[in-house]
Amino acid sequence: MQQAPNPAGQHHIFSSELDLPEVSFHIGLQKTGSTFLQEEVFRRITTDGFEYVDGHDHPDVFNSLRFQDPVYFDAERVRENILRLKPQARRLLISFEDLSGHPYNAAQPRTVILDKIKRCFPEAKIIFFIRRQDRFAVSSYLQTVRGGNSFSLKEYYATLFTGTFHTRFICPTLDFFLYRRYVDHICSTFGRENTYVIPYEKFIADNRNVINEMVSFLGINWAARELTARTNSRKGVVYTTLLRFENFFISRRITSNSRFFSGLPYYNMRKGKWRFITLRMVLDRLIAVGLFYDRPYRDNTGTVKRILALCTTDNRELDGEYGLGLKEFDYY
Repeated sequence: MQQAPNPAGQHHIFSSELDLPEVSFHIGLQKTGSTFLQEEVFRRITTDGFEYVDGHDHPDVFNSLRFQDPVYFDAERVRENILRLKPQARRLLISFEDLSGHPYNAAQPRTVILDKIKRCFPEAKIIFFIRRQDRFAVSSYLQTVRGGNSFSLKEYYATLFTGTFHTRFICPTLDFFLYRRYVDHICSTFGRENTYVIPYEKFIADNRNVINEMVSFLGINWAARELTARTNSRKGVVYTTLLRFENFFISRRITSNSRFFSGLPYYNMRKGKWRFITLRMVLDRLIAVGLFYDRPYRDNTGTVKRILALCTTDNRELDGEYGLGLKEFDYY
């Protein structure tokens, strides 16, 4: 495979004497079952020489891939820090969905992240899930509400159609929903033979077969069992409405910290500290113990249908080039 040029002009020699493991990255997208894969699949693979790393557990190691200016990026140091996490691995899988950028944070240019992964591991394999854009848009929006967004879905995605930005926080542009050129970049950077792209809808329809395909792509001999995917259907209309109201007053990570307060104070007797409790914490606890049920959230404004319509040509071209079976799942 012809290697991509090193953007910073650095040249690292990868010798067989270093006995480097085969390294693979699962890079998302977000809202495509990543947590389920990490907890129910990747952690359960038991085969000699295979090791798994969840990027969420090591932000200090992986944030340089996400945020650091490529001019200052030290690929050799980052590679060593990653390999040090599992020094005995012969096959290493790293799963971190934020390595494909973030739908509401344009400060993480995802092609730059790919190029930095390439500099660290030129022969890496890439696993990338996509999701039909209307459903991806709804799921991403609901995640922003959990993080502090008080806008309605229509207000939140208004900038996608105008190309402008909210001053309160960065909102997604249409680029993030157009998969074709991003998949092209993955394949041109790592090679088609080292790229596995799968629609999330196919995983939902037949997770056992998709998992077996995925582990075969990784070069692992491990038979998957049938799994029942979890859903967040109980976090629907009422949940979202209540959180949007609370978000006008509560400081959270997506919005600025200049809101009125951080929650209602209470004294944690066990830890001997004052803490803050929010409505979101209460609702999440009720959901966890099965005492809160909600009807699924649906967009009645036509916004997500407009997003999908803007992506149909791109989806058709993507399917024509890579044969992903997108027509079956109404991507176009």
